[in-house]
Amino acid sequence: MLLFDYADESYGTGTFRRHIHIKATSSTCIKGYLEDEPHAFSVELQHDQSKITSIEATWVRHPTSTCPGAIDKLKELEGAPLSSNPLDIRAFSDSKSHCTHFFDLTALMITHAYNTNRSTKSSDIGTVFFYTMAITDEANGLSTARLNLNGKELQYWSMKHGTIESPSHLKGQNPMMGMTSWAKDKLSVQEISEVLCLQKAIFVATGRRFKLNELQGANCKEVGQPIGQCYAMRDGREEESIRIGKRIDFTNTPEDMLQFIDP
Repeated sequence: MLLFDYADESYGTGTFRRHIHIKATSSTCIKGYLEDEPHAFSVELQHDQSKITSIEATWVRHPTSTCPGAIDKLKELEGAPLSSNPLDIRAFSDSKSHCTHFFDLTALMITHAYNTNRSTKSSDIGTVFFYTMAITDEANGLSTARLNLNGKELQYWSMKHGTIESPSHLKGQNPMMGMTSWAKDKLSVQEISEVLCLQKAIFVATGRRFKLNELQGANCKEVGQPIGQCYAMRDGREEESIRIGKRIDFTNTPEDMLQFIDP
């Protein structure tokens, strides 16, 4: 059984969507929620306006049987400093030892906590930061990737065979191959955050090429899931990791996303 045996013939007609909701509920607490086709979860981060003091996560949906253990692993980020740069947390802990998506959401939340604490606007407490990402399926080699924040477009990429054609300052970059290393020296801190958001959405969107729901019960390693790249697939867990999650296509129903948020 190999992943490429489950190619989805309908690929090329849909759109991958990822939504992120972040809100500082007080001067020392920030909550984040993420949903896309295979994932749905929340993270709550407590801090002392300088560093993380505690962190909790809750899964709603996850793709493999070994994902739940990443909740305890996330606690290793307690003590990490707040920062305006989402890449700084990588010096504190190895991102590949964590759930990629927990880690990336936490990094984004840290930047919001940092910026909120340094703002003179008391109204920043309670403000919702609602990110939406939409990546169209590749058709005839072409696809697009869009990132909005509270309805305002932050990034719009036109891509050909996975390489960015526009905007011009990103032309030639492949989001799947070394773009993070390139971005850290070339872009502003704000645009690094935006690029990381859209890059990771593109990474997860590649799963739309396959009928992953038909692989429930299959061993992740045997079907070709990458080993060593995330918590669920390293340190021996790759031998026992089983695909269990249901992938939900939100192409035409983005309004159904993040319905698990506690009002």
